[in-house]
Amino acid sequence: MRNAFLLALPLTATALFAGGYTAEDRASLLARLDDSRREAVVSVESVSHKQSMWTPDSNRWTVLQVLEHLALTEDFLFGMLEKSLAEVKPLPDSEKLADPAEGDARVLRMITNRTQKAKAPEPAVPKDKFANRDAAMLAFTRSREKTANFVRTTQLDLRRYIIDTPMGKLDAHQWILMLSGHTQRHVQQIGEVLSHPQYPRETN
Repeated sequence: MRNAFLLALPLTATALFAGGYTAEDRASLLARLDDSRREAVVSVESVSHKQSMWTPDSNRWTVLQVLEHLALTEDFLFGMLEKSLAEVKPLPDSEKLADPAEGDARVLRMITNRTQKAKAPEPAVPKDKFANRDAAMLAFTRSREKTANFVRTTQLDLRRYIIDTPMGKLDAHQWILMLSGHTQRHVQQIGEVLSHPQYPRETN
């Protein structure tokens, strides 16, 4: 599977709907999902199979394992969102919402901060299920497309669904924004592996 194909997948086509969820929020969230997906694709485009299997020690993931984690996490967190949307009642339309800009920025700031370590939940721990980089990236891309398609087509006002999380109360838009930030967090991790002094430079 060529990276050019993965880069070209159409995640940003937007459908504008009437209703509470604004076209601006919808388009912005789709753009962030697409941009972070592209960052992940680009981050590994020069990584060979041998390099994707390398790690400096047993306590750190390989590039291949990071990609598997991205795919697993996308499915896991989106599944949690679906469950929450089915259980949580939205805030009434009559209730005026606060400006979410500060909360959005906080979510991205916290999730992309690699100085704050976090342990992956068991469903998102890599289990070496993919044979190579392209298979893992394709799985992640398909999972991300499912997320993006939901954002494109949902009739729900994602700003009115408030979810309790370890990061505090987030609206459903911010929950999906967290997925974008999570991808960027692990693109940083891939960069750390590739810049390690012992990283194998041969590409065969």
